[in-house]
Amino acid sequence: MKINDKEDGENIEVFGIYWGEVFRSAGKIEYVTYFLGLPRDNGGWLMIYDSREVEIVDSVLKGQWTFFPNRYNGLYYAPLIQEKLLDDVMGREPEAIEKFIQFAKQDGLLETGFY
Repeated sequence: MKINDKEDGENIEVFGIYWGEVFRSAGKIEYVTYFLGLPRDNGGWLMIYDSREVEIVDSVLKGQWTFFPNRYNGLYYAPLIQEKLLDDVMGREPEAIEKFIQFAKQDGLLETGFY
């Protein structure tokens, strides 16, 4: 799956989709879809993208995905969950990022020269 960041026009590979609440005035709660995407030049860190601020350019989930019932119930690229990498990748741990990138390359989700 790919999204396009409306701000900078970059197409970004998605590795997670989850749902969260946004509190609005007068106590109203809005439910929003978020994407975990991997921009090209940011050190391999997954970034959070609000679905209202991106355009979906490819809606097909590539690779293996799994549902993960954590604080933010969502669908995630399976190796992030199976290898227990999600928290460490989000925490920007270099070894976890490297392992995640290798899985994504092996599955053909990232170009060989990526990161």
